[in-house]
Amino acid sequence: MTRYVTTMWEAKAIDGRAGQIVDCLSNCVVPQITSRYPQCIAQVYRSADERVVLVATGAEWSPEIPDMPHGLSERPPHQWRFEPCGALQTQDWQETVGTRVLGEGVIVRDIQYSESVDTIDDSGNLLDLYLPDGADGPVPLVIWTMGSGFTAPSGRDAGEKFAAQLLPHGYAVAAVAVRGSYQAQFPAQKHDTLDAVAFLRSNAAQYSLDPGRFAYIGHSSGGWSAAVAGTAGHGESAVNAVIALSAPTDIAAMDRQALPDAGQRIAAGRVESDALDVLPAFDGRHEAAGSPEGMLLGGSVSSRRDKAAAASPALHVTPEGPPFLIVHGTEDEYVPFAQGATLYRALADAGRDVTFVVLAGGNHSASLPPWESQVVQKATQTQSVGCRATLTSRVSGDGWSQILSFLDKHLSR
Repeated sequence: MTRYVTTMWEAKAIDGRAGQIVDCLSNCVVPQITSRYPQCIAQVYRSADERVVLVATGAEWSPEIPDMPHGLSERPPHQWRFEPCGALQTQDWQETVGTRVLGEGVIVRDIQYSESVDTIDDSGNLLDLYLPDGADGPVPLVIWTMGSGFTAPSGRDAGEKFAAQLLPHGYAVAAVAVRGSYQAQFPAQKHDTLDAVAFLRSNAAQYSLDPGRFAYIGHSSGGWSAAVAGTAGHGESAVNAVIALSAPTDIAAMDRQALPDAGQRIAAGRVESDALDVLPAFDGRHEAAGSPEGMLLGGSVSSRRDKAAAASPALHVTPEGPPFLIVHGTEDEYVPFAQGATLYRALADAGRDVTFVVLAGGNHSASLPPWESQVVQKATQTQSVGCRATLTSRVSGDGWSQILSFLDKHLSR
């Protein structure tokens, strides 16, 4: 059983020349640590008040770093020493590249999960991994992708928000970016989604992840990625649970399902929110070649019907697959509420385990936890021994608690 140990030391300088200490640690100490302990990740942090801290995380290693600087020939020309220190408040610290401390755990940034084929921007093939500190054995993993209307590789956004909520409960979080439509058209985004899952599973032992307990959660086009993982993932790319928040699921149906005044709502909402500023010209119509879906497909939806069908998770549901939690607001101006309902019906008709949380009056952003609605409608459909049961009830509760309840139920040992 692999256990990861995180140790931190503060570098104390008599004359306060923090810059020289940072240079020494970064250029001399860190390379020695990673050379001596190949599985160890080391990083240097510097605060606004000139404090310097060295953080090292390794698998089953015996930290000896406090004695190392005294043997270096290139240390700063002044006296300094290491002292153990506690957890950092990361917002007060300037990090370099790689790893940093985050409350309950450690972040490993910019992990490349597939070969980059984009000459413009390779950030669509990267993920950030948030690992809980001191876990006893392999931990379940929640994969997160933020939406961008398919346009940008910004899937890692809000990763820290999800990690802050989930790490204390023993979950690791992987914030995954997929290529935007300016980089590549469908099916590149499908390939990226499944490649990321497969990469994480094949490297599960390295990060002490449980390969049999993977969930995928995403919002908007990130929710589409989650739905793709739950309907198209097989073998190494399969997941064990899916949470789809405001996800497009049947592209050809979006215009006829849209709110009549979606364009006006989007124009009005843009003044108050920058959540989808990546779509400055979007007017609520999905058919056009310049719409988010049109850019994904490489042309108008009507001229790319086969491609639109291939890119619609609701059309590829089978009786086998992971449980789903679908969350959608009834007043969603970007992705029609009926998109969530369509996926729910497809899963329920196939006998899949699916829960649909309806946010009455909720807009596109309402499904991002914690959703504000205190009363929602929850429809659950499961199949057990060939007998299908449907339950509709009124439920209340914070969005995070509902997400954790779903994860605990389906990712338990």
